[in-house]
Amino acid sequence: MGDKWIRAQLADANGIKLCRHFNAVIDTEVTGLGPEGDYVEFGEKKFFLLKILKWLLIKDMWQSHSELDFVIFSDFDVAWKSTPNLRKIFEDSSKAFLAIQDDSRNSNDRFFCPGIMIWRKSPRAIMILDEIDQFQKSRIDEGEWLPDDKALNFYLKQNGLYELVIPLPDEEYVIGHRLLHLMLGIGKFKLRKMTAFHANYAKGNDLKLKFINASQINTFSLKRFYFIALLLLTKLRLRIFRI
Repeated sequence: MGDKWIRAQLADANGIKLCRHFNAVIDTEVTGLGPEGDYVEFGEKKFFLLKILKWLLIKDMWQSHSELDFVIFSDFDVAWKSTPNLRKIFEDSSKAFLAIQDDSRNSNDRFFCPGIMIWRKSPRAIMILDEIDQFQKSRIDEGEWLPDDKALNFYLKQNGLYELVIPLPDEEYVIGHRLLHLMLGIGKFKLRKMTAFHANYAKGNDLKLKFINASQINTFSLKRFYFIALLLLTKLRLRIFRI
């Protein structure tokens, strides 16, 4: 069903190639999750088990496409406005294996969001993906519903890998709680500068879609006032934004 829907939406798109992967390990994991369903909320057991699959999927990309130097992973609630310049992000002198969306509260408390990740292929990157996968899976098997973001951040911190991770510019790869900044044009947050928006701080399909639509308007659109009002009301009701 999902494959058919995606192909239907991209029927008129030019230059986009779809490649459906069939991986026995991933298929086994998905089968173990039970019957297919609708939207799965954060906090549900199935949500955490689904999130483990991203590590397997990234490795499968390289197994199926050995010619790829990079893999861009994007959550379903990410809207892209432009294509990232991978060579600019990973400069020739860089030894980094990962560029990722930055959701840090401050420079002393680093926290990265795996909703947008760009992995550079290397034996070490593949090893790290294996270790994060096994670590998260083992913690869940022990009864701790450990989400993928905490598993990744714990691994990076414990292994002292921050110097090999590139934080993506937050004004270009906008995290969900910064959408109001984007709509108001506060500081460095400008619609024209945005590359991608991640609606990860919105709960439910309807709200996520509204926030994604907001991120796609142009600077001079009058719809900005509607979305600003919506965001302020949402902030008052759910308190999901940090300002």
